[in-house]
Amino acid sequence: IYTLSLHDALPILVIMIEIPWQQARYLMAEHKTVFLVTGDRQSYELPKTLVYWEELLGEKIIRLHRNALAFRHTLDYLIRLDDDDDSDSAWGAQILDIPKPLPVSRRQLSAIRKILKSKV
Repeated sequence: IYTLSLHDALPILVIMIEIPWQQARYLMAEHKTVFLVTGDRQSYELPKTLVYWEELLGEKIIRLHRNALAFRHTLDYLIRLDDDDDSDSAWGAQILDIPKPLPVSRRQLSAIRKILKSKV
């Protein structure tokens, strides 16, 4: 169960919704807010920090970048984000049902490659 919080000038209204983890694709932190994005590209605001969710979800997820976590079952493939043949080029992870690849940090690249190799 994930919590979606809607803030107003009045007391905080908290709406509880259930999202099966198989529908979840990734978590993204933007401007100190964490969002859960599903396969149908719906976005839900979550309480707490990205680190909190990383610890809670454990092996179900992998960190892609400092602001993004992807559910392991949604990793499809890696793609080079630029046309340069430079070995330090930027990489992205293609996530199932998401048209635009998410950036992958150089630090996480080898771990993501290992996960993708184990899926084959």
